[in-house]
Amino acid sequence: MKETRVVQHLVIRPLRGMGQRWVEPPSRAARVRDMRWNPRDGWQDSGGYRELTNDYDQGEGPINSYANESQVTSMTWFAQHNGSVQWLIYTTASGRWCYFNGSGAPVTNHTDIYYIDGTQFDGSARSITFVDGPNPGPQYQVFGNRLYMVNGLDEPLCFDGIKARRAGFANAPKAPDAMAANRIPTDTTWMLNAKIKGLGYETGDQTLTNAYRYRQSFLNEHGQESPLSENSGLVTWESGASVKAPIAVTLSTGGPEVVARRIYRTQNLMDTSGDPYTPGVGGAFFFLAEVQDNVSTIYMDVAPDAGLGAAVDDLDFGPWPAQAALIAAFKDTMFLATTGDSRLYFSAPGMPENFPPDNLFDLGNDKAGPITALCSTKNALVVFKGRGIYLVRGDPESGFTADTLTLDEGCDAPNAILEIPGLGIVYVGAGEIRLLDGALANTGTPTKTVPLSATILDEMERVNWAAVCTARAAIYHRDHEAWFILPTLGKHLPDLALIYHYDIGEWSLREHFPVGGLVETGDHRGYLIFGSWDVANVPGVYVYSPGWTNKGGVWDIEPLYETAHMDFGRAWEISRPLRLGVVVVGYGTNDVQVNYVINRGMVNAYGPTRAEDHTALHLGHDQLYPTDDAAVDPENPGQASFPLYGAVVWGAGPTVATAQWANHRPVTIEWDIGSQHMEPVSELQMSIRPAGRRIQLCALQISIDGERSNVRVLSDNWGGTP
Repeated sequence: MKETRVVQHLVIRPLRGMGQRWVEPPSRAARVRDMRWNPRDGWQDSGGYRELTNDYDQGEGPINSYANESQVTSMTWFAQHNGSVQWLIYTTASGRWCYFNGSGAPVTNHTDIYYIDGTQFDGSARSITFVDGPNPGPQYQVFGNRLYMVNGLDEPLCFDGIKARRAGFANAPKAPDAMAANRIPTDTTWMLNAKIKGLGYETGDQTLTNAYRYRQSFLNEHGQESPLSENSGLVTWESGASVKAPIAVTLSTGGPEVVARRIYRTQNLMDTSGDPYTPGVGGAFFFLAEVQDNVSTIYMDVAPDAGLGAAVDDLDFGPWPAQAALIAAFKDTMFLATTGDSRLYFSAPGMPENFPPDNLFDLGNDKAGPITALCSTKNALVVFKGRGIYLVRGDPESGFTADTLTLDEGCDAPNAILEIPGLGIVYVGAGEIRLLDGALANTGTPTKTVPLSATILDEMERVNWAAVCTARAAIYHRDHEAWFILPTLGKHLPDLALIYHYDIGEWSLREHFPVGGLVETGDHRGYLIFGSWDVANVPGVYVYSPGWTNKGGVWDIEPLYETAHMDFGRAWEISRPLRLGVVVVGYGTNDVQVNYVINRGMVNAYGPTRAEDHTALHLGHDQLYPTDDAAVDPENPGQASFPLYGAVVWGAGPTVATAQWANHRPVTIEWDIGSQHMEPVSELQMSIRPAGRRIQLCALQISIDGERSNVRVLSDNWGGTP
């Protein structure tokens, strides 16, 4: 049923983020670029980035000390002593492991991390292996005020804020040697309470045979113990009434990370009759002594059996798994996964470098592939494969269990997993960005995966999913944003920033972010810092800020809000737009430009290289009004001006001038468009951008002349999915 010809004035607010399905509500945008969501419910221009530099050098200005640095391959933020000491640590393609030095040194901002042997890490020795191709790079985990790093290729490293050392032990020490030492009974050096110091039974005239075995282990400076060595050979000797023997135990020394060694011994393997307790069996081992150095090689054992410590089980100790590539801490326990493997190793509780041989889960599944990522949450450790998700629950006291959540979804990017406030775990994999929704524990709430990128299908098609393992992600709490940096087609390193504005659940994008490592600083400042892989254009380390006016001095910030294709066909049989408007808040003198497309045409109404603009000189907080007009609102002559913050004076001499600061406020700007010559308009798309970069977009306005029709969509009234 047709109605009379009417002119409708439509207002579209609030404006939301990107929706790229065929049919989207008018509040959605086909593309939001270089814009951030403002809590006043508008879209404002986003920030740029510039390099971290050292202090001013003798008045010559800031110096980018990273100009000759190779690409950054990983980055992490590490804090100690309740945040009083903080570190920005990163690796480079040249093999360096560095931290940012903000002291303003005249030559460089980055300092190489020293190894425990005192040599400086200079990229020529013990370098971090760089793989030129799609790979996630080094992984980090903080445990016990120390930072651990693995990459699946080099030895695992531990940084304590002063120096680096190998994490854990690769192998057990070799077995010690032992032999009985002959002593003269009258030698007072070996007398104790008028009795001979030594081992063995005290007898009368009888002579008895005694026997022992020994084992040893290494300790590093943090008390982490290596696996126990094999048993020593059986050392035997005869004791009598006045003859007892000390045992000389020859110990092996370890690498530079070893600071002490422990010795374990059996009790006497012979009984008081001189017969073996159990022939051919070494017996239980007990703690004997700790040698507080890595130098001495002989230990003289004179401790009686009653003086031994607790028994030791060699199954309580194990080496750090070789080729560890993934790392996470959960419930005071360290978890590791190795390259191309489905086994998950976990340490002894409180001992992050000791991996007993029985502490592992075999999550083998030919369909799911190897483990690709680990993520620790409050009540579960999430283990990802390419096509599989497992949840490890429990604790060291009651034991850990591993349950399969799904074998249909997985994660391919270990550096692009975020726990978004109020939402849950978000990860990248299987051609999508997905949410792990649920409590992850036995609370009655089902845990499931939900696609989070279903509304940005065009952007997902731009991603090089074959190289998505290089993706990076971080939370930027200042603007309530979750950043996902993904590689695009033709590149294997990430450069496209997809921003999830988690307060409103919407997406936007930013381009030209060549991120090799990405962190948000853990202090009160909350900076977003990244290391660049693009050494040709923006080498070094950069900080993001809404205050920077470009991207590394190379790319401009180009805010764009491109609406979805707004469908008028449901309400009008024939419609023609008469006027387009935007409600904006400006920041200084700025032009707002608008372009539009009708019926999904290929050409903008104003041509591909220009747009209809409106000079908005009155928009900004930065706009100065001359004092003689200060009492007049420039939009409404004769009315009082908006609130004033006070006068400002600039210039000197005859050119001195004064003006007043004005308050921010939304202003409506409209454009008349002639559409009578056009075909009937069923869909309209608007593109809004400022001529500069400063703008905040609050709402859209459209005036339409048309004949109304009473259209009812069947799927809205009789079921089905629109």
